[in-house]
Amino acid sequence: TAVAQRMHEVGIEVAGPPNKSMAFQSWHASVPCGGARLLVLFEDGDIAKATPPDQPGGFGHVELTTSGTVLQCDALLSAVGRQGTAHLLDLEAAGLAPPIRGNAILVDPTFVKYPPSAMWVDPTVAFVGMPEAEAVETYGRHAVEAVTVKYNDTLKGCIRPKEGFLKLVYKVPDGNVLGVHIFGPDASEMIYLAGALVNDNGFDTIWDIARFIPPAVTYQEMFKIAGHRAALSLEDMGFRSNGNGV
Repeated sequence: TAVAQRMHEVGIEVAGPPNKSMAFQSWHASVPCGGARLLVLFEDGDIAKATPPDQPGGFGHVELTTSGTVLQCDALLSAVGRQGTAHLLDLEAAGLAPPIRGNAILVDPTFVKYPPSAMWVDPTVAFVGMPEAEAVETYGRHAVEAVTVKYNDTLKGCIRPKEGFLKLVYKVPDGNVLGVHIFGPDASEMIYLAGALVNDNGFDTIWDIARFIPPAVTYQEMFKIAGHRAALSLEDMGFRSNGNGV
């Protein structure tokens, strides 16, 4: 991997699979000038005992449960992460791939063409699908339109005014949703609805969004307003919900 290559460049060799825990083991006897460090990787549950150095700058010891190996090392890092429970689901009986490392389900990366993304800033920024410029480059200016709805255009925004907006990019004349971009409170939560629209392969259009009944009283009303505005814009061009201009 790129990480392993970079470690090699700075004099750290990687031994073992890329698991969660690691120990930095200094080699002296077998390396001239005593200049190399070995990164040993192992599973968290494989630590039987860890003994700290007797003095600052000295070496500690890590004993591994499975092999009984005792590593003399100058640093130990244990990274705590999430551990899945997919091994309890008997995935292979359902014809699915067995769980990958960490007991997680292997997901086909091509299943979702446009995964939603969110940036944890204040206010939140979230987006899925194509931005308007990319859509125009892909389909042409004549085949792409966009509408913007402010948070304060919603009923909740009238009660609790908030700065922010939703931008919906759609295709002309069929009304397929190409991208949704949200800047404001709860954007990271609302973007998943947008992800379903963008990845629906044309089954959901701006006319379907216009008929959408959002939970009351929420900022998700921006989707419905965007659908209405987009539908009115297409109808002004002579296009109706069947997308053929009739």
